[in-house]
Amino acid sequence: MRFPWFLMIAAVAASRALAAPDPAAEAAYTRGDYLGAVAAAERAGGAENLAYAAKALNAISYFDRDRKTTRERCNRAMAYAEAAIAADPTFAEGHFNLGVAMLIKASNMGAARAFLSNLPARGRRMFDQALDLDPDFAPFLIASAAWRIEVANRGGGFFYGADAEEGYAELIRARSIDPVDNVIAHECAVRLLADGRAGWRAEALDCLEDAVTAPTESTFEAAIQERSKVLKAAVESGPDAEKAFLAKRR
Repeated sequence: MRFPWFLMIAAVAASRALAAPDPAAEAAYTRGDYLGAVAAAERAGGAENLAYAAKALNAISYFDRDRKTTRERCNRAMAYAEAAIAADPTFAEGHFNLGVAMLIKASNMGAARAFLSNLPARGRRMFDQALDLDPDFAPFLIASAAWRIEVANRGGGFFYGADAEEGYAELIRARSIDPVDNVIAHECAVRLLADGRAGWRAEALDCLEDAVTAPTESTFEAAIQERSKVLKAAVESGPDAEKAFLAKRR
């Protein structure tokens, strides 16, 4: 069994940045030139730009379906993130993007290899370090919540200490901090609908509506919004269409 749901975390990682990167890197990223963003960020140097290079590579991985090239790209993203941490251990996005790259790499392994690699647990530790450094940055909270809910629902609570209720609380907190980020709203909607709890459905549908209507600021955000529109159409079509969409996304 693969863990494609880790790729949803890449969407959150590709959301808004905590610190402003090099203008050329940010401009390239905004227009969807992710490799251009990597090159510009590498030239600029410094913790914030090295972490941004990792973020741009993680954004590519969100759309890539080739497992081998994605694993190789993750190794490169991990190297940039580790360099960011070495340059400034207090820069939270270095830890966060390292965790994201680890989890994406795990998603492109078989279940046994992912477990033996310890990447899911290591990625979780990176999220915890990022949250320790900045507990109120919404993308960190959403990624943490996605990890908790999915790992718990897939029977990994015992091995990894995941709790879905803790994840739900993080989702709600993230939404209160940044209610207009369409990527965060989309991730909330997908996560809560996929969980299937009746008590979470109203919140999920509110998130989905925001994901469809929120303004977008980049090519990546626009692409996620298109997926939100497809999900909304599936929800409106009925339970079978909704389940089919969520099965593919997971």
